[in-house]
Amino acid sequence: MFNKPTRNHFTIIFERLGILLFASLAMGLSSLQNSIDKMFSLDFWRSLLRQVGQQGTLSLLSGLAFVLIFCISFFISFRHWQKTFFYIDGDYFVFERRTLFKKTSKLHLSQIASVNLQRTFFERLVGTCKVKFDLNSSHTANRTDFALVLPLQQAQTLREELSCKPAADAASESAVNNQSDGIKRVFTFTGGEVLRHKILSIPVLQSLIGFAALIGAMAGEGESSPLQNPRAFLGLMLFAVIGYIFHFIRSTLNLLDYRVEWDGENFRINYGLIKNNTFVFASSKINAVFVKQPFLARLFGLYYVEVAVVGLGNEKAESPLICLLAKRERVKEILELCGADFYCSAGDIRSHKAALVSGGFYALVSAGIGFIILRLSHLPFTLPVTAAIFISALPGGFLSYKVKTVAYDEHVFHYTKGIFSKTRAMFKYGDIQDANFRSNFMFFKKRAARMTFHILSGSNIKKHRTGYFSLTDLESAAENILKNKDSSAGLLE
Repeated sequence: MFNKPTRNHFTIIFERLGILLFASLAMGLSSLQNSIDKMFSLDFWRSLLRQVGQQGTLSLLSGLAFVLIFCISFFISFRHWQKTFFYIDGDYFVFERRTLFKKTSKLHLSQIASVNLQRTFFERLVGTCKVKFDLNSSHTANRTDFALVLPLQQAQTLREELSCKPAADAASESAVNNQSDGIKRVFTFTGGEVLRHKILSIPVLQSLIGFAALIGAMAGEGESSPLQNPRAFLGLMLFAVIGYIFHFIRSTLNLLDYRVEWDGENFRINYGLIKNNTFVFASSKINAVFVKQPFLARLFGLYYVEVAVVGLGNEKAESPLICLLAKRERVKEILELCGADFYCSAGDIRSHKAALVSGGFYALVSAGIGFIILRLSHLPFTLPVTAAIFISALPGGFLSYKVKTVAYDEHVFHYTKGIFSKTRAMFKYGDIQDANFRSNFMFFKKRAARMTFHILSGSNIKKHRTGYFSLTDLESAAENILKNKDSSAGLLE
């Protein structure tokens, strides 16, 4: 079907112009931020209309300038749509842009890491769908390589054709590993489970710190203080609360009808009521597995599972969740499918005792900063408050030492972290791109260091870092990294 040059659906023009309209709306709202305490009164809008009438010429020129910019943007978008083509030539996908700045991309279908479908509210209205796929390449791992807009049926057909070659490669590998081909497993999450996931995933500590910072910023002195103007303060708080509630409801609706399917070779994740997303990737493309417990979820013994795959978790922060918050038994069942190759036969290794020194040092630094702030502010009880800061920071350093672990055998490497929210990260050596040890003169004498490394993925491209552990254990894990062949595929292979 796609063996001849094909264009995107013409509605992609209006999607791009929507960015311009949104920017104009954002600029208009930002210009009103200084009048937030007045905009609820009728006099404010009457005054605004009088100013527009008095400055009629300027308003007319501004309107004409906006129309001109809109027309130029429409023409550029139209030509971009008219001169952009894509097609499948045998085992290759070809993308051509025949504009003034010509571009041609040709890639083998086996290099595609994931193929995703996404439907925004606008796309659902016009019957289109966005096909987004990503290459197994570290150069573009943190962004989508190609995003095409097509009618829904054509988008589904293109996804199947693009997934055909990677699926075949995954099938051959799964046969070697003796996986259960042809056995389909489906995991669904109800609306109540989705709501539970969103509520229990709220970052409590960060929210409290943000709220305290907001109150502190408002508690200034003088007439300019928001607290001296209750109307402005209440208006600002109302906007913040309404904005958060709107964001929470929208993100919950976009997570409803969460469904995970596995056919023995590929995973298919589908979710979203307003903005629908469908992710498809081969199980062999999983580069890491993360089992996470947010602070509130730990109180109920719930976990969720996230995987690292190139293209999942791209510039839109799409989250590659294989399992929403669930009990241990359900999580184990899903881990047997996506994380069987990541199982570690060895037990956990605790942090080196030298990490206690690091915790004490950070407590001392916190107390020192608090002392300086108190002295500069001329506040009373400087020494007692400084001592209280130091004593209260010590348990944090001790808990950080207690909760961090590593585990490794000949095939995989694990680490855990998190005092409030807990994470266990699992990697195969072939997916680790590099490994570096960091220490200092004091820790090196104690043969202690921490390891940093990168993996090839979209959502977790940032470096990973362990706590302080025995240098002997970390060197043993690093030797296993060198012994294992890099299992990630690049564009030059």
